[in-house]
Amino acid sequence: MNQESTKITPVGGRRADELNDILTRPPSALVRWGITVLAVIMVGLLSGAWFIRYPDVIRADILITTEQPPVRVFSRATGRVVQLLVGDTSSVKAGQVLAEIENTTRLENVPALHRLNRQMLIFLQNPLATVQLPDPMLTFGDLQTDVGQLIDAYLNYRRLVTDQYYGQQTAMLLRQIADYRRLVAVNEEQTRLNTQEFANVEQKYLADKQLYLEKVYGRLEFLKEENAYLQKKKDNETYRRTAIENALTLSDREKQVQTLQHDVADKKLTLANSIRQLVGETENTLSIWQQNYLIKAPASGRLRYLKALNVNEFIRTNDTLFSIAQTGQALIGQATFGVQGIGKLRVGQRVVIRLDDYPYQEFGLLRGTVSQLLPTTNRRQYRALIALPDGLRTVRAQNPLITRTELTGTAELLTDDLRLLERALYGLRALVNSPHQTL
Repeated sequence: MNQESTKITPVGGRRADELNDILTRPPSALVRWGITVLAVIMVGLLSGAWFIRYPDVIRADILITTEQPPVRVFSRATGRVVQLLVGDTSSVKAGQVLAEIENTTRLENVPALHRLNRQMLIFLQNPLATVQLPDPMLTFGDLQTDVGQLIDAYLNYRRLVTDQYYGQQTAMLLRQIADYRRLVAVNEEQTRLNTQEFANVEQKYLADKQLYLEKVYGRLEFLKEENAYLQKKKDNETYRRTAIENALTLSDREKQVQTLQHDVADKKLTLANSIRQLVGETENTLSIWQQNYLIKAPASGRLRYLKALNVNEFIRTNDTLFSIAQTGQALIGQATFGVQGIGKLRVGQRVVIRLDDYPYQEFGLLRGTVSQLLPTTNRRQYRALIALPDGLRTVRAQNPLITRTELTGTAELLTDDLRLLERALYGLRALVNSPHQTL
């Protein structure tokens, strides 16, 4: 716009000229100071955008527990609680009985069963050992049949060992064998003598026969000698037959002894195997009973009740009753978060934790660092292990918070610091590269 076009031609004279001068010539000092101020503001903004840094925050749910998480203890049967043997916050050892569920066997009878089984195994090694049988008034519920069969097998074995019948039978047969052996010896001596006598008679008979053939003896006299020879021969055969019969009888008695001993040994072996098998079945049934009706500690540590439990309270199968945390272990956080922003996470980054049990406005925040990044079975989630260098000591409290089995809360994972200018450039780049912009 030229000067002449901006001129105002009022009716007055001097005042119109002054107004025209002001409009056509702006003060140069105002312009210079305005540009300077704007430049200073822009430099200040750019400097601030360069030096101001702050991280992104990725929020996640967190569970604070020990390096080895507490072990959950479940009920394996449905029924009333008849005994609670360990109190809350007590130290327990692995295998320790925590509670008993209503059943027909009862926990107080279990030591008697274990003692009976141990004595039975000792008895099998040494049949002279004494087994102390349980009180007949005790009832063992589901194990009653197995225990009864075990006691019957033991009594039969004991009777077989201590009964005198088989011993007397064996002793009697052994005496008969000894008598027959002496009889056989006598018979052998008689046979030997008779054989020698028969040899003499036979020689005489042959001589008389020769004389008879030479007509020296008459027939009647020869027949008399021949009859004596035949009688002696008959006696010799009789002794031989008697020796054979005695040998057979002796062999039969020896066979009877072997059969009797074999029967006794076979019965002992059968009863011993039955006792051993029944001991195994009793232990197996007892183990199943313990799994169903006895709640035991699967690990050593500090016990915590996870629900209100009292004697005679009814519980169901798979109810979570206790947790056991191993003592002396460092605490660690397990944070679960989505894949959004996972590329910004690094090991060693800071973490701020707010606990659900301890409001941070009153108790303060926990500090941690990312120690490990882990995938999960869900492709849309990741896990981060959070180390707690100060434990449960917050930034505000002097003393650590009271630990329980597990603590839940919210974790804020702080990524690497990013300049404000860089964030603006990233936003501008995203705007320029947006596929929705109008070409």
